[in-house]
Amino acid sequence: MDMRLFLISNFSIGVIVYLLITCVLGSIMYLMSLWLQFIKGLSPLYAGLYMLPAAVFALIAFLVMPYLLTRFIARVIMFSGLIFTTISLILPSILDYRDLLSNTMLYILDCLV
Repeated sequence: MDMRLFLISNFSIGVIVYLLITCVLGSIMYLMSLWLQFIKGLSPLYAGLYMLPAAVFALIAFLVMPYLLTRFIARVIMFSGLIFTTISLILPSILDYRDLLSNTMLYILDCLV
C-alpha cells in the first residue's frame, strides 16, 4: 500500500471513521453478549446462538453489497444499513425466542452430525 494515500484528507478521514465504526460495533457485540448472559440469564452457548443470526446476515450483506452498490447510491445503502442495524440491536430486548432458536439450532446441528 502506498503510504502517500494518507496525505489525502478524505482517505485519512475515511480510514479513521472506519476504524472507529469497527471498534464500536465490536464493543456492541461484546457488551451484548455480556447483557444476554448477566441480565437475561442465558448461558454462554445460548447467548452465542442468540447472536448467530446477526453474524449470518452480516455475511450475506457482505456478499451482496458489491451488487447493491452498482444499483443504488451509497447514501441509500448506508441509511438502510443503519436502519437494519438499529432493528437488530432492539429486537433481542423485545423478543424471547429462546426455545424456538434452541430447537432450530439443535435440529441443524443434528443434521450436520
